[in-house]
Amino acid sequence: TKSKKENQIIKPKVLEKAELPHLDPSLLHERDVAILGTPRDLIEKRIWVLGGGGLREATSFSDLNELNFVTQVLWSLAVSGHIDIAGMETDICVGEWRTNPLTAVAVTGGFRLVGHRAGAVIEALDGELTKIGGTLSICPHVDPTFVSDAQIVGVDLENLETIVGNLDEGLNHMMQVDVSVAQSFLWALPSMSLLRDKFQVHPYMDTSQSTEYFDLPLSKWQSAESVNLVGRLVRDAKYGTTYRFVVGGDPVCYQAVKCGYRLGKHLTAHWNGRVLISYDSGKQELAVPLGAELPLLYSRGVVFLTGSMPYRRKNQTIYSGVSEKVFKQVETLLSE
Repeated sequence: TKSKKENQIIKPKVLEKAELPHLDPSLLHERDVAILGTPRDLIEKRIWVLGGGGLREATSFSDLNELNFVTQVLWSLAVSGHIDIAGMETDICVGEWRTNPLTAVAVTGGFRLVGHRAGAVIEALDGELTKIGGTLSICPHVDPTFVSDAQIVGVDLENLETIVGNLDEGLNHMMQVDVSVAQSFLWALPSMSLLRDKFQVHPYMDTSQSTEYFDLPLSKWQSAESVNLVGRLVRDAKYGTTYRFVVGGDPVCYQAVKCGYRLGKHLTAHWNGRVLISYDSGKQELAVPLGAELPLLYSRGVVFLTGSMPYRRKNQTIYSGVSEKVFKQVETLLSE
């Protein structure tokens, strides 16, 4: 039997409305990237300067994606571990968000920097690493919705912990080193059935003729007219972006949970005894249908282990560097 701790859902700390610092107005021009060619590093700086907020604040750096799709950028930042979002266990990315403390996460060959990159900390860290032959490299990510990759190589755990501890007073409390989070996070997450059972259920009445459900076999949205919606992901095609997974009830009054569309598709598959993943052991690639990426926290668990963000290839999203052990754990989470 599983312990009580194993059955707990990992939830972000309850977030309060962010106390936003004063900003130079030039940092908040939402369209100046396309018009003025604002450098990417300035766009990223907005994330660290703000430190938190809601969708309004997130528009100041949403030009990381050329389509200005704010929730996609927030999802990507949360998957990478840079931010937490209130309600992200439901895969919904419209709540208050906060940057996480800067953490050096151990990955194969070095450490990956996750969380708040205060300029003073990065500068001091780079200087100390150089003294002992280590390297802090920050490279633009190939996908425009992700911030640049920051990795530390050429230094072992003991030396890195010493460097962080010896940073100037005030800076050493702004960074930490964690060698266990990558190995433990994915295994601490609840399975789909436990996740679904923990969500708050609300009455849901299908009063709109514009309601659609996601047809899993055809992988497309269909009209929900005259269809029993139990076990299906639904949305209002007329008004947009609220998704629900229907867990019970009848056409008079359904019972449903609010969730993101990615999680909703996996809940639908789970209801029907399916999983929406495939695995190529030779290439060490885990693939999911485009638009059915792994739920946010599952995605984060994989990224913590591989150090690589998922990317699009034709009609699929690919998670690379996934060992068979990691694939089996993801499969278990999605099927149980």
